[in-house]
Amino acid sequence: MKVAVVTPYYKESIDYLRLCHESVVNQTVDCTHIMVADGHPNPEVERWAVRHIALPYSHGDFGDTAKAIGAVEAIGSGYDAIAFMDADNWFLENHIESLIKCAEKNKADFVSSYRYLCRIDGTLLGECLNSDAKTFVDTNCMFFRGKALRIAAHWFHIPPDSHAICDRVMWRFVQNSKVKVAHTGISTVCYRLTYPQVYEAFGEEPPEGCKAGRNLVAEAVQRWKQRGLGDLKMDIKARKFSKEKTEMIQKLWLP
Repeated sequence: MKVAVVTPYYKESIDYLRLCHESVVNQTVDCTHIMVADGHPNPEVERWAVRHIALPYSHGDFGDTAKAIGAVEAIGSGYDAIAFMDADNWFLENHIESLIKCAEKNKADFVSSYRYLCRIDGTLLGECLNSDAKTFVDTNCMFFRGKALRIAAHWFHIPPDSHAICDRVMWRFVQNSKVKVAHTGISTVCYRLTYPQVYEAFGEEPPEGCKAGRNLVAEAVQRWKQRGLGDLKMDIKARKFSKEKTEMIQKLWLP
């Protein structure tokens, strides 16, 4: 199976970009990394073993145009499956393999995983239980193949005022398509948290560098509901591990 991982990026640090890319290189199955610069291409990325697409200007849409273009590149190049990863996140080395196995076992066209929630410095905060392929699927946990492959480029269908909840909208697109869905049941994505409300749910003070637009998501959810398209609101479901288990899990990426 030919798999592409699409990563949109903007002005993220080269350290973030390198960790993101290396996590694709280190997958237990071969993948092609498609990195799409949303108006600010980094010249160092050009030297990596990636398909590098540089858009002429930034779109201000949470990377959705870049994701759509990356998906079209993958589909047009004959890839069988597409995963997505934001530039500040990274995969555990078995992420793609576990998605493929789950897809084949369940004859599914769309597969998802759980994700680990990490602080901005990369340390483990806990595990997100929302990305369960029932309530919600995070962008970084999505895997499209078969009948779902055409949906992988639907980021450009997201209304301009709904980009703050793009993954919720994409998950709704998947649900409405009636494709076969499966879930791995394991966390294989490391998600760097920039939303203050999640830190607060864990009883922690949000660190500097968190997104200031706390209300963007709530406002987008409200607009979506007002259009009569359904309620995309959800409560945070997560768990915190013991100190010992946190240290054990964290060794997977911070030895």
